[in-house]
Amino acid sequence: MSAIEYFVHLCSVWLRAMFRQPDMPTSPPIRRLPPPEDDDRLGAGYEVPGSSKPASTMDSSKPASTMTRAERRAANSEYRRLEKARMKFDKWVEPKGEKPTPIKRGPRKPKAPAVPTTDVMKRPEPANFFISEHYDEDEAQPEVLYEESEFYGQFNFRDTLTDQLPRYEFYLKRMKKLDPSAYGHYKQTGMQLLPYMATGMTKRGLEHDDIHKMTPEEIESYRKQIYLPSMFKRERPAFGCVAYGANPRAEAWEAQHKDNSGRFAKWIIPRFLYYMKYSKRPGYCQPVGAGDLYKVVVWWDRSDNPKVKWGSPTEFAVYIDPAGTHIQLLRTCKTQMISIKVKRGLGHFEIPDHHWHFPEEYGDWASQWGLDPSTHLCHLFTMLVQAVEFAHYGDVRVKVQKNDIAAVFNVDSRRMSYFFKDRDYVTNSKGHRVRIFHVVAPYTKEDGTVVKMQYRGAKEFTWNDYDVTVTVPGLDHFMEDEFDVGAWDCDEGKLPKDRKFITEPELATKLVNMVKYGVGGTPR
Repeated sequence: MSAIEYFVHLCSVWLRAMFRQPDMPTSPPIRRLPPPEDDDRLGAGYEVPGSSKPASTMDSSKPASTMTRAERRAANSEYRRLEKARMKFDKWVEPKGEKPTPIKRGPRKPKAPAVPTTDVMKRPEPANFFISEHYDEDEAQPEVLYEESEFYGQFNFRDTLTDQLPRYEFYLKRMKKLDPSAYGHYKQTGMQLLPYMATGMTKRGLEHDDIHKMTPEEIESYRKQIYLPSMFKRERPAFGCVAYGANPRAEAWEAQHKDNSGRFAKWIIPRFLYYMKYSKRPGYCQPVGAGDLYKVVVWWDRSDNPKVKWGSPTEFAVYIDPAGTHIQLLRTCKTQMISIKVKRGLGHFEIPDHHWHFPEEYGDWASQWGLDPSTHLCHLFTMLVQAVEFAHYGDVRVKVQKNDIAAVFNVDSRRMSYFFKDRDYVTNSKGHRVRIFHVVAPYTKEDGTVVKMQYRGAKEFTWNDYDVTVTVPGLDHFMEDEFDVGAWDCDEGKLPKDRKFITEPELATKLVNMVKYGVGGTPR
């Protein structure tokens, strides 16, 4: 174990002892998603993640092509009604800048006759699938619209984002003390923000997180969820991160679960979860064969105790075989000094004893649920990997930055004009507001020219004092999951001057510049 890591361990122990660090709380976070063999995710009786209603009772049972006109109108009307009900919970800011000149639109041109299209030019069939659920999964709230993509980490509405960003910045700055490398990295690249539906930060989701022993049936279902997504199996990305409990919803849950003194939280929720790939096994990790080694960090922090000025990280290592089907929690080496007495009044001396073990705090954490540490932490790792990959399903990556702290989240390109309609005003030469980044559907001109789908509009603007950058991964720059370079573990305080490697913050600077200049993008 390096000096930095040993210091981090001592600080975490000292924090729990001096400042009454509460017990590790709930079951592995992030919404539990179906295993890969469940291909028909929208079939009859399938339970949508985070909802108690089967999908067959929430979507239209007929495809759009077989619905009558009245049925389509009824479905669209219900969709709009639920969407308006959801938008009532949105939170907006006042745009800055000079208001643009309204656009005066003249009379509409007569519609051109329809041009027969080929199969390639036809638009995809609409899914007509939507989820009707009580807002925040609270029976006292009205039923609103939830898009399926929200359960996989894509933002469709503004109701939960504006509350998360200030708390995310608050907790990320507190990482600088005990994990400066990760802080220097993620303050530049940004951690992934997720909707509350994706992380289970809803009323029903938090109520189900009360400590209890799992039944054998629950444990069996729990183990089936330990799998790696296909992209992760193939690419083995170098790093990934999720901002899980860095939001006011987690703080409110902790405030309701006080210890015996009634002053502090009895349990706390992890603020951040992140992992890093190693190309060389650290000496304190259990030896393994061919495959990949990942270090996973669970970052604990709290805001109810003013004496605690920074968080506390806990780490564990996970091994993945080349096929990606075997996931194993690795033991770490622990050194204890054993005192040995010597006869004839010569006193005693101490010798070091090295042995492999799972840290005690992980055993205590898992035993609360009736699990062994390996099952519990492997499940946590795969849930983290799934959350990172599923969040990238969205086609648009939004990066916001303020006070040198960056965060990223994904938004549907079709909802960009709604999502950032309160951005600061920027006008063009005619005094009209510059259009935001949006997608243009394929169409055919009057002369028969076919125009492919394309993206247009401003990709950089200011919103709520944040500098916003919008990109399309794979088109504007490389996919982050494709970066698979492993790391080495070394003592940061003893870096050689003639070193031929870079640190995490230096890597982050290079990656940010690569995104900025479009490295790995698709030529247009």
